[in-house]
Amino acid sequence: MPDKRPVTLLAVLPSMAKTSALPRSDSIKDRLHTPEIIINEKGNRVMTHGPTKFQASCTKTLSAVEADPNRSNQHEFNGIAELKRIFGLTDFSKIAFFSVSGHATTAQSEVTWYEAREAHPTRSEYRLYFKTNSVMAQAKEGDSVTFGLDEIGNLHIVLLKKGTSRN
Repeated sequence: MPDKRPVTLLAVLPSMAKTSALPRSDSIKDRLHTPEIIINEKGNRVMTHGPTKFQASCTKTLSAVEADPNRSNQHEFNGIAELKRIFGLTDFSKIAFFSVSGHATTAQSEVTWYEAREAHPTRSEYRLYFKTNSVMAQAKEGDSVTFGLDEIGNLHIVLLKKGTSRN
């Protein structure tokens, strides 16, 4: 049975370059600093930088069609098995908090999880649609993206630029 305890998103190891669920490890000291959602004095949800604890998370390497607008105008992440485990099989739309690991660039944007082949009797293909934003405009083929649900259900999408590390 999967461990349901919260996990703090940790630095992505080179061995995790392919799509994978993140490990739980106290031996990794580098923490990925992602925006956290707080309620400000006006009652608005805002992002602040610091480690974010995720209830569930996964990381995937971006393909050309997910990152390059010249290759595809879809603005969608392919619904890999790990995303299906996190999001389930029910369509939804919600605000997601996008950020670039190690940078101040952040954005809020609506995302939609949906079954792209709903009408097909034998095929299933889930996708996470996102609107163009300042974070994903920086994405390139081969970069990674971490998807995480925080302790109150907010969705964080963190861009990890290829070749960068958190030392």
